[in-house]
Amino acid sequence: MGTRRGYPAGAILFMEGDVAHEAVVLLEGDLKVVVGSADGRDVVLDVFGPGELVGEWSVIDGKTRSATVTALSDVEVLSLPAAPFRAFLDRHPEVREGLLLDTIGRLRAQVRTSSNSVPVTRWAAPDITVHDLDRLRCRATH
Repeated sequence: MGTRRGYPAGAILFMEGDVAHEAVVLLEGDLKVVVGSADGRDVVLDVFGPGELVGEWSVIDGKTRSATVTALSDVEVLSLPAAPFRAFLDRHPEVREGLLLDTIGRLRAQVRTSSNSVPVTRWAAPDITVHDLDRLRCRATH
C-alpha cells in the first residue's frame, strides 16, 4: 500500500493548511509537528520517532492539514496514499476505532491537564504506532 521515501533534515513533509494526499509511517529519524500561533510564532506540538503514524487526521476527515511536519533529522517514511489508506480503514473498522479512541484519550487528557492555557505538546497529533494499528487489527479479528 505504501512507498518508501527519504527526506533530509529540515525538509517539510506536510504544511499547515495544505490538502492531504497521504499519511506516513516514520521508519527512521524524527519529525517535528508545529502550528503557527496568533502572534506569528511556531508552537511545537509533538516530536515523533520511528514506527509512528503521522498525518492521518486530514487523510481521514478530508480537511486541510492542521499542522506543519518537518524532518528534525534525515528521515525515511512509508508514504500511505489517502485513498488506499481510507480503503484500509473501511475494511478494518477496528483500526479506525482505535485511532478515534486514541484521539479521544488525548483530548480528554488535554482537558484534564489544562487550566487557562493549552500545553504545547500532545494535543493535535496522536502518536499511535503501526504496531498499535496491527495489534488492534489482530485483537479484533481473533
